[in-house]
Amino acid sequence: MQSEDGGSEPRQAEVTGGTRGPSGLPVCIACGGRRLKPMDYPLPRNELFRNLAVLVCQTCGFGAVKTPIDPQRLHRYYEDDYAGHAGREAKAAPERYFSDSALMFKPQRSLSQLRLAEGTLSGAPRTILDVGAGFGTTLFLARQQFWPEAELLAVEPDASMAGYLSRAGCRQLASPQQVDPGSCDLIVASHVLEHYQEEEILDILGALRTLLSPRGWILAEVPNSDFSADPDIAGHSHEPHLLFFSKKSLRQVFERCGLRVSFLDTVGPVRRRGLGDRLGNRLRRLAGRPASEYGGNRAALRILAQAPSSAGGSV
Repeated sequence: MQSEDGGSEPRQAEVTGGTRGPSGLPVCIACGGRRLKPMDYPLPRNELFRNLAVLVCQTCGFGAVKTPIDPQRLHRYYEDDYAGHAGREAKAAPERYFSDSALMFKPQRSLSQLRLAEGTLSGAPRTILDVGAGFGTTLFLARQQFWPEAELLAVEPDASMAGYLSRAGCRQLASPQQVDPGSCDLIVASHVLEHYQEEEILDILGALRTLLSPRGWILAEVPNSDFSADPDIAGHSHEPHLLFFSKKSLRQVFERCGLRVSFLDTVGPVRRRGLGDRLGNRLRRLAGRPASEYGGNRAALRILAQAPSSAGGSV
């Protein structure tokens, strides 16, 4: 059977997981809406993601995989297939990876995130936590170019990253539960939240909130995946993402966890550069100003939020 967007509509039996309201029907965890539209998982490569059902909220654009996934199979996928797909095994040795020449063209996303944080934080952060730190590039740059005295904590369960994180000056942790509550002035979660299952995301953000110091901030980035507003996004592979955020739903998920949003915008490459984008960038270049980093239909969403006890205004 064909769905309204032309894809194969999942069988009802496949849509079995997720949050349900008093009536027993699925509800959106971001906005509480009930207008949920099923779609197939977009362009899966690995068999683990084939035949998965995704429900997309037509009110806020939040999407989540609803088909239950065996945690052990998912863990094996990350250890085997995903690590190879990410190219981790082919990277240079830690000494070479963090050399000035090797970093010259790679860390633009990290630098952009850190510039945003630098313009927001009230003073230098004493402790920075990166959840899903990978090689530790963001933490390395945070100390090298922004805050040389900061303590660097890296939540990264991949043991093969130990040499890189040590070289970056980080203390590697297996879980955020190893971090003292109220100790972090900056928490970075870059392209991590979309890998959690729906029933985990509110608990994860709630737990990170407890780690914030009275002046602490959470800076997160996720793919811009609003299937309800832009069906063309489904024409690209999203493996192995289990959550799909729109700009509206990302704000609502953070606010449900008691976080106050101070910055939220699209960032990264422009998906379809329209006439307005081209004209605006040309005028900025003529005026001697760089092209805008944010706004429009860009590939990612970036959000900066803090707990209300220390928050000022929000946007």
